[in-house]
Amino acid sequence: RSEQWCNTTYRTRNKADTLPASPISRGAGGVGDNMLRSNTKLLHLPFRRFWSNATGNSRRQHRLAHNQHQHPSSLTHNRCMSTKNHEIIQMLPPRFLRQSSTQNYDQSTHQRLDVHFDINNGKPPSQPIEKTNTHNNDYYSIRHCMFDDAENKWIVTWNDDEISTFSNDWINEQIQKWTGRQPQNNESYDAGVVKRVHWANLTETHVRASNSPLSLSFSDVVSGSGEQQAAALRILYRYGILLVTNTPTDDGGEGVAALAASVSGGSNKKDCVDTSLLGWYQQQQKQGGKEQTEGRPVTVLRDGTDGPLRTMFGNVWSTHSSDMAAGASIADSAYGNGALPLHTDMTYFRDPPGLQIFTMVSPAAEGGKSIFADGFAAAERLRIADPTSFNVLCTTVRRYRSIDDATGWHLEARGPVISAVNRKNKEHLWGPVTAIRHNDLDRLPDLPPPPSCGTFDTTWKKEQEEFYEKLQIAHSKWDEILGSDEFRLVMDLQPGDTVLVANQVRC
Repeated sequence: RSEQWCNTTYRTRNKADTLPASPISRGAGGVGDNMLRSNTKLLHLPFRRFWSNATGNSRRQHRLAHNQHQHPSSLTHNRCMSTKNHEIIQMLPPRFLRQSSTQNYDQSTHQRLDVHFDINNGKPPSQPIEKTNTHNNDYYSIRHCMFDDAENKWIVTWNDDEISTFSNDWINEQIQKWTGRQPQNNESYDAGVVKRVHWANLTETHVRASNSPLSLSFSDVVSGSGEQQAAALRILYRYGILLVTNTPTDDGGEGVAALAASVSGGSNKKDCVDTSLLGWYQQQQKQGGKEQTEGRPVTVLRDGTDGPLRTMFGNVWSTHSSDMAAGASIADSAYGNGALPLHTDMTYFRDPPGLQIFTMVSPAAEGGKSIFADGFAAAERLRIADPTSFNVLCTTVRRYRSIDDATGWHLEARGPVISAVNRKNKEHLWGPVTAIRHNDLDRLPDLPPPPSCGTFDTTWKKEQEEFYEKLQIAHSKWDEILGSDEFRLVMDLQPGDTVLVANQVRC
C-alpha cells in the first residue's frame, strides 16, 4: 500500500497479512507524536498514542503523513477578597506573579524587561544588585488582591503600589503546567483548558461514526474557519489521535503539507502567501489552479514560517515497498513487507516528533491495516498494575539508533520509555505521563549504571543482575499491555484517509 506522511506518529504493522507489491504511502516531516501504530508497522508513541499497520506483506502506506503548596505568607485570606476562591491564585508564588506582570514584558516582542545588564556591551552587572527593587522581598509582597467577576481577572496591588492584573484563565493554565494537575469539571478551571482523555476499547466504527469526536473533513481543517482548526487541535490534545477524511492524494503532498501547517501552529497571517504555506494553499484553491514551481509540488516555502518539519526522510515523503526515488533514505523496516510491533517513530532523535500525519494513498489489496494505541492509557494501566515496573521504565535511560549506509545518516538518542512529571515526593513519585519513547527495533542493548562503588567487583555483578532482572520484568509487563486487544485500535484506511497522532504534551 502507499501512504504519505509527515512528522507529526507511532506505528506498527502486523505480519499476519500481506500487502501487494505495489502499495505505497506518503508522509510529511514532523511536527511530533505519542501514538503507537502498527502496520502492523506503525506504532508512534512519543506523545501518547501508538499506531501500527496491522498486517503485513508490502504495507505500502503513503504516510503523510499535585504537590501540596504552602500559601505564601504575603497573600493572606484577608488580603484577597472576592467571590472567587482565593486559594486558586494563592497556589502561585508572589515572586512568580510579580515577575509575570505585563509591566515586565515588552509588549511587541514579549521578552522580559526586568533583566539587568549593561546596554553597551550586554554584560551582567559588575556588582551584585542586592538593593534594587527586584531583589527586595518587600517588592514581592502583596498588599491586596481581588477578583473582578465581570472581567474574569485577578487584580493584585503590591506593596510599592504597583498594580498587576492576571486573567483567571492564565492563572489556571500556569497551575496546570506547574503541578501537572488535570482540569476538573468545576469553576476552578476554564473551559479553554483541555483535559486529556485516555482511551481503550476503541473501534473503527466509533472513529468513523457521524457523531464521532475523533473525525473531521480535510476541507474543515484546512479551508474552514479558525474555530474548525481549533476543534482539530482540541481533539488532538484531548485524545492524541484524529482522523481527517477526503485528503487529496493526487497533488504530490501539497494538501498534506497544508494540513500540517494548519494543525502545527500555522501563521495567523494567511494573506501573507510568501511566508504562510497554509495561506498559499488556500489562495491556490480559491483561484482554482495551481502555481507550478519547476513542475514540482509545493510542500515548503522558501521564507515559510509554517508547515511540516524536514527530517532525514524529507518534509513530506512517500513510503513504498518498492520503487522508491533514487537517493531516498529507506534504511528502515517501514519499507518492508513484514509486520511490525507497536512503536513510536524516530526514537533515535533527541526530540522525537510530537505530531505526525499519515495519509493513505493506495491501500494494499490484502492486509496492510493500521493499528493504533493510546500510549498514555497503556502507561497509566502499567502504573496501576505494577508501580515498580512503571518506575523502572520512567527511570531507565535506553538508547536508540538509526544507521543508513547509503545516505550516511547515523543517529543516536537516549531517553526513558515513559516520561512523566517528577513529583519529587514520596506520596506521588510520578505525575502525569508526558511522552512515550518506544521502538524495540531501534533500541540498542541496555547498559546498567556504572558501579556505585567504583570497582567492578562482586557487588557490581549483583547490581548488574538486579538491573537486568527488574528491566526484563518491566518490559514484559509493558509488552503484555501493548499486546492486549483492549488497547489496539485497528483501522482499514482508505485513499484520502489521514490519521494525525499527537505524542508530546510537554510545555
